[in-house]
Amino acid sequence: MDMPYMHTVWLCLVVSTMGSVVQLFIFRWQNLLVAGDPLKVNKRFIYVACTAIFFLFNVAVTCAGLTIKNRVEELRPQYLQNYSCISSLDGIPGFNYFEMEELRRLFLVSTVEAFIVVVASCLLIHLTFRSLRDTNISQKTIDMQRKFQKSLILQVTTPVVVVIIPGCSVMSLVCWADFRAGGSMVIHIQEMTNLAILLISTHGFFGTLIMISVNHPYRMFVQEALKNCFKPCASRKLEPASRPSEVSNPKLPSQPGPK
Repeated sequence: MDMPYMHTVWLCLVVSTMGSVVQLFIFRWQNLLVAGDPLKVNKRFIYVACTAIFFLFNVAVTCAGLTIKNRVEELRPQYLQNYSCISSLDGIPGFNYFEMEELRRLFLVSTVEAFIVVVASCLLIHLTFRSLRDTNISQKTIDMQRKFQKSLILQVTTPVVVVIIPGCSVMSLVCWADFRAGGSMVIHIQEMTNLAILLISTHGFFGTLIMISVNHPYRMFVQEALKNCFKPCASRKLEPASRPSEVSNPKLPSQPGPK
């Protein structure tokens, strides 16, 4: 796959993931509202609005990404003259020469959409907790709903914090960095890239921990498995305080029967 298409597909997946998070919070908030609440909206309208926003966001990213072209003949002499580090990479298959303004436009569109998603998610979370506070239900039910809401926030924000933010930060740093500053700038970008890759690689670990911590069946299964693993070690360390005495049951001599 060509680099422009790869960036476009990746950012469309990022935008779709963030849009799914917002839709999840919207339906969660609407389900907690009572029937007569003025903020409660018909589900058909929500479906249409979410589909339209989903389509608009992906079309904006696609239009910005498809304008990126591999301008080898135009940019190769200029880049080789301004950036000495490119000479060692020139000629490698798959190495592309992009106009920085085109890349900046693509990541600027994605950054604006991500900012809208984050603001909308925070607003919906606030509305959800406020609806819990204003409902006429028992305190036990409110506590259960708040616990579920917090676990939902943890599960859906893990990929955003661990994968999307580091990846987009590095891409934006590459687009807006001034490589003419010298080798120090390249070293700093490489350090940030390594840190982002390290954070992204921990996504599976943190995702598993959160899934275990917020789901009671998973948590009980892991606790039982750990108990079974450490049970043989604990039984070896325990010494019996006393052994049961063996009581013999001698047979009594048989009495002679009556003659």
